[in-house]
Amino acid sequence: MPWKPGQSGNPKGRPPGVGNATSESIKETFAALLAGHEDKLQDALQKVYDKSPAEFLKYWIEISTRFVPQVSRKEITGKDGQDFNPINIVLPENKNDKS
Repeated sequence: MPWKPGQSGNPKGRPPGVGNATSESIKETFAALLAGHEDKLQDALQKVYDKSPAEFLKYWIEISTRFVPQVSRKEITGKDGQDFNPINIVLPENKNDKS
């Protein structure tokens, strides 16, 4: 066995921003299938909305997750995990502004 338990054959992993090739291929295929049928999709979603706005929202969120990447939550803390104290930055007015 070439790798010890817990050891990776690719210790650096996938570079940031490089997507999974299979997922990218599936997205491209799906986009190609939708091409030219946007009006049908819009009509179908309108019918769902007319019947139930809540159901429409459910479908809209489900569809959007296929195209918009999920944003992960990041907690911001101050030094050594202490509470973060935001600062306010006040920009002076531009005295040359003639609007």
